[in-house]
Amino acid sequence: MNNETQNRFEGSLGEEYSLFQIAIPHHDELQDTLAEQVAQYSRNHGGPLTMLEIGCGTGITTERILRACPQAHVIAIDPDAQMLIQAKVALREFQGRVEFVQGTALEVLSTVHKQVNVVASAYTLHNLMPAERSKTLSAISKVLKTGGLFVNADKYAQDDKTLHSLDLQTQLRAFDAFIRIGRDDLKKEWTEHYLEDETHPIFESVEKTELASVGFRNVKIVYRQGMEAVIVAQK
Repeated sequence: MNNETQNRFEGSLGEEYSLFQIAIPHHDELQDTLAEQVAQYSRNHGGPLTMLEIGCGTGITTERILRACPQAHVIAIDPDAQMLIQAKVALREFQGRVEFVQGTALEVLSTVHKQVNVVASAYTLHNLMPAERSKTLSAISKVLKTGGLFVNADKYAQDDKTLHSLDLQTQLRAFDAFIRIGRDDLKKEWTEHYLEDETHPIFESVEKTELASVGFRNVKIVYRQGMEAVIVAQK
């Protein structure tokens, strides 16, 4: 991850990332869907699971996974020290079941020598530029065991560009929620963040094709609401 990408959550976006969900009405449903996909895999797999979470942030997704999968051990990765500090506090009750690693996805994936059962991520991979995202997807495939699960809850653009444009406009209006709590600064920063993402959107069909090209099968969208979707794939 280059420095520009790595610094996207410095300042108020990183320090108060938990406020993001007030502008995403379906935030909890999206996160719960990701956790349930991991839980389903866990039930079918049986026994302990080792999984990587890319971009754990403040631990919102991590907590849901740990609660949904009592036998999961999670290696939570994030390049931002401030995010990891918040995650360690939020997840202190799960001590022994989660370990934290500071670094970019590619940095950490390149050091993983033991294959894992699951790689999960939420609201992270869209921050990578296309070339880096492609390398990351390939690295994810390499660290997963055969039959392992990749699940990502993220911003995936609908292939119909008209529908995608409508989704974007709806989301930008939703950032008015920050004004209602007196945080005009967050409305401005998140609006700029989303518009910057539009320089390299991830379209559904492109992602499915790319995942298949690096060794994944059964690639499918299992949830969509607005700009966000949950995609799953098996190694």
